[in-house]
Amino acid sequence: MAVKQGHHSVQSLMHRHRTGQERVAFTQHGIEHRISETTPNPPRRPKRPTGPSPSRAPCPCPLPPAVLASQIDAHTTTFRSSISNYIADSRLPSTLDSVRGYLSTVTGIEILTLFVEAFGLRYEVLPFRYLTTLPAFPALGTSELPLKVPDFFALLTTAFWGPFGLWLLTSVLLPLLGGWFINLKGEGGYDAVSFNAVKAITAWVVYVRGGGPSASTRVVERGGPGGQYGDACGGRGWGVGGDL
Repeated sequence: MAVKQGHHSVQSLMHRHRTGQERVAFTQHGIEHRISETTPNPPRRPKRPTGPSPSRAPCPCPLPPAVLASQIDAHTTTFRSSISNYIADSRLPSTLDSVRGYLSTVTGIEILTLFVEAFGLRYEVLPFRYLTTLPAFPALGTSELPLKVPDFFALLTTAFWGPFGLWLLTSVLLPLLGGWFINLKGEGGYDAVSFNAVKAITAWVVYVRGGGPSASTRVVERGGPGGQYGDACGGRGWGVGGDL
């Protein structure tokens, strides 16, 4: 009887111990559940980049001179080929050939000579006049620049038409007339040898011998290349020897 009571008491104690553990486990689970529901999630920290640290980054080393020279040579060759291709595809070579072919003729040389003479005479009969002053640009490093333009009002005066008419008569009209009438080649058009011969004779008579107006003659001499004798005989009659 005593043994049965002891065994029953042991079983009751084990039952109580087991029940107490289940309560403790249930209580802990409830506490943990409530804590997880009331406690907010902690803020996430931003991830750091995983690349190599600056202290461990490989330092750029200078290229060897041979490699650097080869790279420069390759870039230079590429640039030259691109420029050559651009020029070849454009009309520049054909235009330059046409200009060279035209200036290599007697007519081209005569026109170029007349252009040089007219450009020198322009400074004497059509001078520049002050118009305004361009402001300075410190950003570009420029200072004030006076702007001058040709005085086109001189076209209404005899100071322009006197020298210009004398030059046009002695350098263009009379030589063209003589080259057309005295044609040694017997072909159509004018003869270059006769043109330059008449031009030289006319210049010698008007500018050296004083056969023209003194005021206009002095202006043309100052504007022509070579002065009095160089402009009259050399600048106007040099084509005779070249044609002959």
